[in-house]
Amino acid sequence: MAAGLRTAALVAVAFFALAATTGFLAATATFLAAGFFAAGFLAAGFFAAAAGFLAAAAFGLAAAAVFFAAGLAAVFFTAAFSSGALLAAGLALVAGFLDAAAR
Repeated sequence: MAAGLRTAALVAVAFFALAATTGFLAATATFLAAGFFAAGFLAAGFFAAAAGFLAAAAFGLAAAAVFFAAGLAAVFFTAAFSSGALLAAGLALVAGFLDAAAR
């Protein structure tokens, strides 16, 4: 009878140890899953932030290109306008000299 009780107690302890081990394994798996889940969100956040910075950089480059093109257009327009004004002034001066010479 005592041997039977002892065997039953050992079996109960073994099942308890097995249940505890299973619980620890389940907890470990849960923590690992939570860790991977959090790491996935963190990585996704960093990738999204990096993509946002790249998009902002591309937008900045596009804006810089637009401003550069506008600046070049302004320079060429100013140069053309100035050249035209100088040419008109020069022609008026020549016409004035020709008119004065003709009198």
